Amino acid sequence: YLLLLPILFFGFLNLELYGKNIIQYGGLEPDCNKILTHEQCLLNGVYYRDNVTFQSTKIDGVKGYISLITSGERVDPFRYFLKWLPNLTMKIYGVFADHSLFMPEPYWYIFISIFLLSSVLGIVNFKKWDIIEKYLLIISLFYISVLFFFQNYSMYLSFNHYYLALQGRYIFPVISIMYILFSKSLFSIEKKWLRDSILVIYLLLLTYSCIPFFLLNVPSWWMK
Repeated sequence: YLLLLPILFFGFLNLELYGKNIIQYGGLEPDCNKILTHEQCLLNGVYYRDNVTFQSTKIDGVKGYISLITSGERVDPFRYFLKWLPNLTMKIYGVFADHSLFMPEPYWYIFISIFLLSSVLGIVNFKKWDIIEKYLLIISLFYISVLFFFQNYSMYLSFNHYYLALQGRYIFPVISIMYILFSKSLFSIEKKWLRDSILVIYLLLLTYSCIPFFLLNVPSWWMK
């Protein structure tokens, strides 16, 4: 039960902040113009993007979302996920800023394949996981679900843009937890040669996708 205390504590902090926003402003994040004037809000890059650069579609509640999907104007969450996962992976293991430097496409899919393999192994061996690992899984799934549905997919529905505000850094709060769970799953492979081969490929990819990839591929004008 002691393990529940930090979850309850941080859950309370989230409810205190976001619960108040939902009650007072009707959403997790209040619109800027509900707090400041329109002119003041235009100084914010995100507000300017959402109200000037891109024009959002006004969606009337849950029925409005369902109508957009069933009419074919927007894709359903599953088809969006098939675009979301590769693009997010590209921006996790690459440079995504004022100047972007992404790894070649085959590398993304190697990462995704290893993650999917780890997920399948995790499901098969779930009963062998201890209580802490199960809590870590719940935290990761909750965070990723909120990011996917309430941030990325919601933005897509509103702006009809697959990759608007889709950035790999948003997954960083739980990426270390995910690595722990992926590693746990991979170590459940009984054949040593297969397990070691996958782990070596995984480690080489992680190493190469960091500073070596940047130094080997950065163009001469990058630092100017």
